[in-house]
Amino acid sequence: MTPNEIQMLCVGVSLGAQLMAGLHAFWNWRDARRDTAKARSQWRITNADRFHNSLRTYQAQQLTAIDSGTRPPWTLKNDAASSATT
Repeated sequence: MTPNEIQMLCVGVSLGAQLMAGLHAFWNWRDARRDTAKARSQWRITNADRFHNSLRTYQAQQLTAIDSGTRPPWTLKNDAASSATT
C-alpha cells in the first residue's frame, strides 16, 4: 500500500469509530428518553389505581355506615340542614 492509502485507511477508521460512538450516544439518549416516558406513564397509572381503590373503599364504607345506621357525624349535620329547608 502507498502512504496515501495507509493515511486514508487510518482516517476512515477513526472517522468510523467517532461516528459509531456518536450513534451509540444518540441511541442511548433515545432509549433513556423512552424509558423516562414509560416510567412516567406507569407512575400515573399506579397513582390512578391507588386513587380509585381508595375511592371505592371510601364509598363502600359510606354505604355500610348508611345501611347500619352508624353514619359519621358530619353527614348528619348535612341531613338536618337539608330536612329543615324542606
